[in-house]
Amino acid sequence: MSLKLAAPRRRQAVRRKKLDVLKLRGEEFQLQLQENYDAQFASTAPEPDSAEKQCSTLKETTYKTASEVLGFTTTVHKDWFDDQDAVA
Repeated sequence: MSLKLAAPRRRQAVRRKKLDVLKLRGEEFQLQLQENYDAQFASTAPEPDSAEKQCSTLKETTYKTASEVLGFTTTVHKDWFDDQDAVA
């Protein structure tokens, strides 16, 4: 009888998407975000349960609204091999 021990698995970090906050420089996005915030907070009634629950509800509503209006950033990696080919 032989035992095989597996190496412990490492947990990988959760990558969170970043909001595209550069869009907030434009006044149209600011107004649209404010209108959506007002609509979302008007539709959700405050719950007198606990401060933690109210805080998490506020956080979720804010993130959801901002992600709908602003969207997420996209990264485009520049191909650095092309720069070196021009020199050679």
